[in-house]
Amino acid sequence: MACEAIRRPFILGPAMRHFLSNQRGATAIEYALIAAVIILVMLGGLVLLGERNAEKYNELATTVEQKM
Repeated sequence: MACEAIRRPFILGPAMRHFLSNQRGATAIEYALIAAVIILVMLGGLVLLGERNAEKYNELATTVEQKM
């Protein structure tokens, strides 16, 4: 038995063949990567928007303080 395994190349079992031919996992990973990129872009936009809003609120607060 052992000699036969050495002479013949590695033969995949049916479960391993099914695992290697299954594309559902790869598709799920691709969608997860796309979602991660979208989330990073959205977070970057929110950070920039937050900084600009903070500047505007500070300007508004300064104006209100000066008028009082």
